[in-house]
Amino acid sequence: MRPAFLFLFDGATGFFVRDDEWNHQFTWYAGVRRAISNLANRNNTMPPDGTFAIGIDVGGSRTRAALVGHDGRVWKRRAAPTQSWLGEGASHVELSPLLQSIDELRRTVAAKPDADVPIGLALPGVLDRAGRIVARSVNLAALEGLPLGDTIQQHTRSCVTVMTDIDAATWGEYLAMDIRPDRFVHLRIGTGIGCGAVVDGRIVRLARSAPGHVDALIVGKIPDAKVCACGRCGCLEVYASGRALSRVSDSCGLGEGLDGWQRAIENRESAAMQAMEGPAKWLAAAIDNLVLQFESPVVCIGGGVAAHLPALIDAALRRREPASGAEGSCGPVVVQASLGDDAGVIGAALLALRRNPPW
Repeated sequence: MRPAFLFLFDGATGFFVRDDEWNHQFTWYAGVRRAISNLANRNNTMPPDGTFAIGIDVGGSRTRAALVGHDGRVWKRRAAPTQSWLGEGASHVELSPLLQSIDELRRTVAAKPDADVPIGLALPGVLDRAGRIVARSVNLAALEGLPLGDTIQQHTRSCVTVMTDIDAATWGEYLAMDIRPDRFVHLRIGTGIGCGAVVDGRIVRLARSAPGHVDALIVGKIPDAKVCACGRCGCLEVYASGRALSRVSDSCGLGEGLDGWQRAIENRESAAMQAMEGPAKWLAAAIDNLVLQFESPVVCIGGGVAAHLPALIDAALRRREPASGAEGSCGPVVVQASLGDDAGVIGAALLALRRNPPW
């Protein structure tokens, strides 16, 4: 696989710049990926009311909120540690900081306090049957059973659309493509790992009724498979997530977390290159599983690990080469996510703007 030219969007200048020295093997199409998260359009007047929504993305460490236009442009952001309002359990929940951030964003575009600004709420975990409350969240157990969407709706008197964080990020990245395929898969690798899919323009709600990670992310073989926090065995998360890589880094003496990995790889340390082979093997297997399950021509990879440790993705793609067919064949394209940390808030807001969410 030959490295393609990589086009990076420079949000400060608004120009695309070519980086021929970028040491990635992500396959990119010039003009296919469109970075919309930084198009603040500072010199233009804001559109009228009714073309905005607020996206909220509750993460394990930070909660992000943003005012997003109908075209995906982020006009204003707010972020705070999730623990600042969620605490360690239901008895420690203090929603005032979160509600205050929402009110500040609403006042930016709403002339009246009770104006309807739709809100999209992206939550980590598995939702209940009604799709409004988190039934299970491995990384944020305090969210389980908390009627956060209804509480925000009562406070703002605005319609709140609730979804999983991976569905929101998947929808955001899907809409960020200039050429949208009939089938699209988004794999997000961060502290944890999740995946989402869009088929024929509709979100496949994979995590809604699953007891743990979806089957495509089960890569370890019983009886040697490690047990995941979700309750299943052999999940990609126990081999290639941020937590898993940090454990490998510590055991190999590479340094602390992803920074230790990155420094060791830049220095071409043999211990780092050897330690990368295991996670890369499991990641390659997961990519193959997703391609087979959804017959998708595009796999989009995002999340903190993908952004800060691209060598892992490169190693996984090299492992997939023998199975990708003869030279010159058109196999699935692996692209790097373009929205970064904004994927969740953009996707959540754009879903909230739709009267009938696509699921």
